[in-house]
Amino acid sequence: MTNLASLTIDRHEPTIPDNIQGEISIEEEHLKTKIKNSFVLKYCNVGQIKRWVKNKPNPPAEPPKTITNKLLGRAQRAADKCKNKLLKSHLVYLHDRNVTKQDIDKFGICSTQELCRNLEPNDVKNLSLRISDKFSSIVDDHTIDGISIPFFKNGIFHGFCTRILNNAQIKYSITIPHRYCFGIDFSKRDSIYVVEGVFDAIRMIRDGNNCMALGDSQPNYYKMLMANKFDHVNLLFDNDYSGLLGAAKAHIILEEMLKRDPNSMSILVPNYKDPSINSGGWVKHTLRQTANKLTIMGREQ
Repeated sequence: MTNLASLTIDRHEPTIPDNIQGEISIEEEHLKTKIKNSFVLKYCNVGQIKRWVKNKPNPPAEPPKTITNKLLGRAQRAADKCKNKLLKSHLVYLHDRNVTKQDIDKFGICSTQELCRNLEPNDVKNLSLRISDKFSSIVDDHTIDGISIPFFKNGIFHGFCTRILNNAQIKYSITIPHRYCFGIDFSKRDSIYVVEGVFDAIRMIRDGNNCMALGDSQPNYYKMLMANKFDHVNLLFDNDYSGLLGAAKAHIILEEMLKRDPNSMSILVPNYKDPSINSGGWVKHTLRQTANKLTIMGREQ
């Protein structure tokens, strides 16, 4: 088992006060930088990451009560109407993420704006197809210019993964219950790739891999519990600071909290920033090598 105490990431910056637990008020200036620094500084030590993942509450397993079967029925009908309806800017974005026309057809990818036009305003709000009111201090327009992907499990519709394109600070809006991850196929138990984004997962699935998308760079215990059901876990996060930090956290959750054999999991660092750019182009890292790379990247920032 890895000696966590020895995996210290040395950053020459002040420590964030103990009362800040990785959650920064949305009213504070430079929101994105502060959120990034709250993770990078306070949890730069792997031992601290371990304590953080133990103490941080996991999201609820069940969807909120506002997500009813009737609402999901209306949403699925709207999704069927909007299937493949995308703006030119959306098609350019998807092309840059290596999403093909066949992928668009297979996953029913559609324009979020078109989807909202086929739903009542209250349904749009409950399905998280508008930017939440909690971001009012940094968002003037709560309308999402984005790309929505319907999510099905065993043929049953559960909600949407939406990639927001008109806000640099808020990337994803996800209706899927926290007990599920986009793309995961439990009928294949030999190995699983854990990635951050849905488009990374689509590329991996197209290449014949079993894959689950977290919808975030920072994993939680519950989603790693799902990954732990597979014989081998490949942690394929983005090749940037938050992605490498997320991979380290995921490794620690699996090894230290779920008692997984470290030989049955791998940290894979893509040659480019996103796995979707070049599926199969990556380098295998140990947890120690990942910590060392985080140290180097931290000094360059």
